[in-house]
Amino acid sequence: MTDGAEDKRKAERLCVTAEVRCSALGSVTHDALHDISLGGCMLTGIETTLPAGTPVDIRLLKGVEVAGVVRWNAPGKIGVEFRHPLSKAALMYFTLDDLPDCKSVALDHFGRKLPPLGRLQNPA
Repeated sequence: MTDGAEDKRKAERLCVTAEVRCSALGSVTHDALHDISLGGCMLTGIETTLPAGTPVDIRLLKGVEVAGVVRWNAPGKIGVEFRHPLSKAALMYFTLDDLPDCKSVALDHFGRKLPPLGRLQNPA
């Protein structure tokens, strides 16, 4: 990636901190997921330079693997474009840390926080 390069991303990126498993060029590494969107991600902590165009398989979560291709590289990091868009459910998993305590926050069917029961008005 060069300074002043046009940003061609089509989806909003989420800044995250997670470890993922990356398979490329016959080796498997554990790298840091720096950001993610429906269309791709950035991995950091890369020890081996992966040229643009290199196919990669990334295990984001247990049971969630995505195929992609390296679009750019820089010392210690790569940008990956997913071959198929990531599911919104998998992407939402990475936002769960933003909730103060998942067990104490009630959500409606659209993922919106519901007011605490003590704040509901008693219908008369």
